[in-house]
Amino acid sequence: MKTHRFSETLGHRNEHSLGVYHPSIRTLLLFGKINPKETQDTLFHEAFHQYLHLAVDRAPWWFNEGYAEYFGAATFDKRWKATEGPVQTGRLRDLKAYPRIVSFEKIMMMGPREFMGGNVGLHYAQSWAMVHFFERSGNIEYKDVFDKYTAAILANKPAREAYDASFGADDAPLLSDMQAAFLRYVAKLK
Repeated sequence: MKTHRFSETLGHRNEHSLGVYHPSIRTLLLFGKINPKETQDTLFHEAFHQYLHLAVDRAPWWFNEGYAEYFGAATFDKRWKATEGPVQTGRLRDLKAYPRIVSFEKIMMMGPREFMGGNVGLHYAQSWAMVHFFERSGNIEYKDVFDKYTAAILANKPAREAYDASFGADDAPLLSDMQAAFLRYVAKLK
C-alpha cells in the first residue's frame, strides 16, 4: 500500500493496477505480486511506457497504450526467445462487446482525458487491436502507412502532424477501407 500512496502523491490513483510508469519522475512502480504471469505482463506493459518515454516526449495515448498492451503480453519459450503480440483474449472480448469502434482518426487524436474517460475499456482494447492489425495482418500497404506514422511519432511530431503525413496523406489508402479491413481482422481473431 505504500507504493500506492507514493503514486497518489504524484497525482495518480492506481488502486486497480499492479503497476505504473510515472513519466514526471521517470520511475516504474510495481504495486504487488498477484501471480507470476500478471506481474510479468504488468512489468512489460509499464516498462514499454518507460522505454517509449526515453524516445518520445509525448506519444499519442492510443499508440503508447496499444504498444504497451502488445508487448505486455509477450511470451518466452524455454530458450528465452520472445514472441511479441499474442492475442489478448480479454482485450479482444472487450472490443467485440462494443457495437462499433472509434474512428482511427478520432482515437489517434485523443488526449489523456478523452482516452481515459468514457469508454476507456474500448480505447485500450481498440488501441491494442490496431497495433496488432498493423503489425500482424500481413497487409503491406497498411503496414507502410503505419510505419510512416510511427516514424513521425518517433521524430517527436505532434499527433496531428504524424496522422496527416501518413493516414491522412493524399496517397494513403481510404480510411474507410482500412477500418473495414481492421474489423474483418478482429472478427477472425480468437
